[in-house]
Amino acid sequence: MRPTIVTHVRPHLDEICALWIIQKFWTHFDDADIEFVRTGPSGGERWQNFEPEENPFVIYVGVGQGKFDEHKGDMDDCAASLVWTETLEKYHIGKGDKMAISRLVEYVKGEDMGQFLKEKNHEFAIPTILSGFYVDNNKDSLAVYGLGKQIMNALYIEMMKRISAERDWEGRVEFESIWGPAAAVVSDIPGVERIAYEKGFVLVIIHNQAKTFHGFRADPESAVDLTKAAMRIEQIEPEADWFLHQSKRMLLCGGEIAKGSQTSELSLSQLSDLVKK
Repeated sequence: MRPTIVTHVRPHLDEICALWIIQKFWTHFDDADIEFVRTGPSGGERWQNFEPEENPFVIYVGVGQGKFDEHKGDMDDCAASLVWTETLEKYHIGKGDKMAISRLVEYVKGEDMGQFLKEKNHEFAIPTILSGFYVDNNKDSLAVYGLGKQIMNALYIEMMKRISAERDWEGRVEFESIWGPAAAVVSDIPGVERIAYEKGFVLVIIHNQAKTFHGFRADPESAVDLTKAAMRIEQIEPEADWFLHQSKRMLLCGGEIAKGSQTSELSLSQLSDLVKK
């Protein structure tokens, strides 16, 4: 018998996350068949009359009132968190994976419990995209899971990048800029500046390991204006292709989207001196 995962018709982000975890980590379930049943009293329909936990090759998620169906009364869990707890108990999960997926599951659980419904622009969130995709694809539950699985893969990559950025952030050099707290950091991770903003820094200066990208990035809500810094850099190294963003809060040189440009030779210390108080 082929391994099979059973969930409800029109799976939500919660069930999609749970299925993704099973297919990613559980032995023999990486290419499991996905089947859909209707919900209802006593956990809804049963697939081929199998009860939850009756067959080791059939896993019920979010339906059936088995151990991965939170609707049986697990008030502090969702299907994804129940599956993740089981996964951590049954399999060795690397530290990076554990951190990244625990963050994903925590978000999914919050979403499943309605914590984000009042947030601004919630209509653009992942569950809304999945709902619209379901309608646009003739209410095809497997197609929704296919899209959801791709979203989970992408989010997993971003969570792993965030963890790497946090490690890079530990090596920062802090200083006081003209506009307030600032930091200089070496990182290959796009978005490391978000950590700075979250921690109250108004400006972060970055270059990557290969020194093919240098940049000043300021909190979008700050009063930072990098015009004078751009003028000084033009005098110091006119051959480098620095670009001052129209917002005046980003001053960039090189990088993946500017391949072929002349990169900067200035160190983080030299760049920091341009904006120090």
